[in-house]
Amino acid sequence: MSDRNNPPRKRIIGPIVVTLMCLAAAYFAWRSVVPPAPALLSKSSQGIASAEFADGAWYWIEGMNSPGAHLVRATGSSIAGVASTEQVRSFSIGHGKIAWIAGDGKTWSISVEGIDGSARAGIWSGDREPSGLYLADDKLYWLEQVPAAVPESGPMPPLGPTLKVVSAPLAAGAAPTALGSIMEPVGRKILGIHDDRLYAAANRGAFKDITTVYEIPLKGGPSKRIIGEVGDHSALLSPDGTLYWTSPSREDAQPDKAVCVWRLGRDGKPEPIQDWLPSGGRLFASGPTLCYIDGSYSASAWPIGAPGGMPQSLPLPAGYRAVAVGNGEILLQPEGVDKTTPIYRTALP
Repeated sequence: MSDRNNPPRKRIIGPIVVTLMCLAAAYFAWRSVVPPAPALLSKSSQGIASAEFADGAWYWIEGMNSPGAHLVRATGSSIAGVASTEQVRSFSIGHGKIAWIAGDGKTWSISVEGIDGSARAGIWSGDREPSGLYLADDKLYWLEQVPAAVPESGPMPPLGPTLKVVSAPLAAGAAPTALGSIMEPVGRKILGIHDDRLYAAANRGAFKDITTVYEIPLKGGPSKRIIGEVGDHSALLSPDGTLYWTSPSREDAQPDKAVCVWRLGRDGKPEPIQDWLPSGGRLFASGPTLCYIDGSYSASAWPIGAPGGMPQSLPLPAGYRAVAVGNGEILLQPEGVDKTTPIYRTALP
């Protein structure tokens, strides 16, 4: 019988393989522009802030800067208040524990407990609000403001309020230890620790807001300012110790309308990695992926470091705005309504 009536198997398999490859390519292309439908995670009774993913759950503060502000833990199966704590200002999670700063009238406190609610302990209390809480291994770190040497001294850092970096063991009653000082008046956030150096963000705002980042050696030595940018900006220390931050775009005619993301190179020199992003946003890390969520009303998520010139936002489900990125997911809220709306999540495209 001829080959025409009995085609060899390879003549049949070849077109099938090509067809399957085309279908797979078409599927992934479709997935890249049509994200999965979002799944409901929580129904927020108040606006949410400082959302982040850690130790298997999403955490955020509801009602930030209001008397009823409280910390929430959300997983795919449950929503719970953490220790029923109100007036929360900031929190940090790691190694199966959660720590937070909370106020009660004129008294401020720092507490820690297991993420399962066990072994709660008070670490510190005082009449000046601490900031920048960070939990690492068996210690807590935070920033405390030191009163001005000369009250009403104006924009003169040596005479005005400064900050001290403080640490304490995760045990009630242990005395805090001062690790160093920062010549800035307002503490923002401790970004992390890498190679025995702590990185902290602070603000200065006498005439114009300025965002700074300092490096503080944990084994002794003076603090060093490594970043100073005009405006209120975001900074992030990645797990591999790379420092990223935003600044006004040097390319835009209106630099307050666009930002550039920078990276501190191994040689200690700043490197621009993404420009022309909408201003007012926050940097997030999800594994090796770095994202920026802008501060607009219909906030988008922007991958950072992708090849090419102009930034390209990630595809989001229609009618939703981005809230946070973490664990391969994006938190979303519907557009066009106030912030007291349901919170959804979907896979990071």
